[in-house]
Amino acid sequence: PVKKGQVLFRIDPQPFEQKLQELQSKQPELEAKLDSARAYQRELSEQLRGAQSARTASQADLALAVRREAQTRELSRTGAGSTFDHEQAQTDVAKRRADLAQATATAAQVQQKLSAQTPGGELSDVAQARAALEQLKAQIAYARWELDQTVYRAPADGTVVNLQLRPGSYAAQLPMVPVMSFVENEQMVLAMY
Repeated sequence: PVKKGQVLFRIDPQPFEQKLQELQSKQPELEAKLDSARAYQRELSEQLRGAQSARTASQADLALAVRREAQTRELSRTGAGSTFDHEQAQTDVAKRRADLAQATATAAQVQQKLSAQTPGGELSDVAQARAALEQLKAQIAYARWELDQTVYRAPADGTVVNLQLRPGSYAAQLPMVPVMSFVENEQMVLAMY
């Protein structure tokens, strides 16, 4: 007689354990990739703030250079200032315009990188890393389930009859050649494994 839940037989768990260990060994790598993608998103946000600050500073420098150029032009025109000072002020305005263009381009580049986001606001790299990690977790859960399926338990109280199983025997999922028959005590149901 066999009690409900008692182990009827086990199949070799080693291939299933190896598969589970292989999948579990990949998890730290994918977690690190997710952390790296999150750090990259934070870095881009900081780069954008820095580029926007540089652009604002360049705008202020340009405004001052334009005022200085106007002042030196007026002084040069009236003879109170030198032509050299006016030309130097014009050069400074051109340099400040170039600085502003560079800061604007840098901000646009960072903004472009940040534009590849999911509807939830995550950078696409973060979403891809998260999806890969979730997929691995699902594979690990399935591998655990497969490992649990290496132990066959009695579905109810009953008796094993027609036992064909020996150590080293091959057991298949399809009951083409059952390894045993199980007869429940409560109801006369015959289950073949």
